Amino acid sequence: MLFEFVRGILQPMNTNGAQIHLLLNHFPVVGFPIVLFALLWGLLRHQNQVFLFGAYLTILVWATTLASYLTGEDAEDVLKELPSFNSKQLIHTHEDTALWAMILSSVLAVVALLMLPGIVKLLPQLQNPKFQKSLRWALVVGVVAVSGILALAAHQGGLIVHTEIR
Repeated sequence: MLFEFVRGILQPMNTNGAQIHLLLNHFPVVGFPIVLFALLWGLLRHQNQVFLFGAYLTILVWATTLASYLTGEDAEDVLKELPSFNSKQLIHTHEDTALWAMILSSVLAVVALLMLPGIVKLLPQLQNPKFQKSLRWALVVGVVAVSGILALAAHQGGLIVHTEIR
C-alpha cells in the first residue's frame, strides 16, 4: 500500500521500481545515525524529551526501512531486464543483508513503541524504571547495530550496478 502511494506520487515523472528503491533506501541509511545522535544526546544529558524524540524518529525511520525493503523486488525486476545484467549473486547477498536490517529495525520500532508515554501509561509493567533504562540502552545498542547492517547493505547495493567499486 505504501509503495503504491509512493508510486502514485512519482508516476507522472515516469519512474520505475529501481528509481523508487534508490530514492527510498537513503533514508534509513542516513536516518538511523541521526536517531543515534538524538538518543545519545537525550540519554547522556538526561533530557527525556530529546530521547523520546529519538524514539519517535526510530519508528519513522523504520517505516522508511520497510518502504525501501518492499521496493527491492521491483528494483531487481528492472535490473533483470537490462542486457548487461550479470549480478544475480550480488543481488541475493544484498537482499539477505537488507532482510536482517529490516528484522532488526522492526524490533527496534517495537522497543521504541514500548517507551512512548501513551503506551507506558496503558501497560503498568512498563513503568518500572529499571526496565525503562534497559529498554533505552537496548534501543541505543540496536540502533548502532542496524546502522552498521544498513551501511553494509548500502555498499552491497552499490556493488550491483556500480562496477567501478567492485
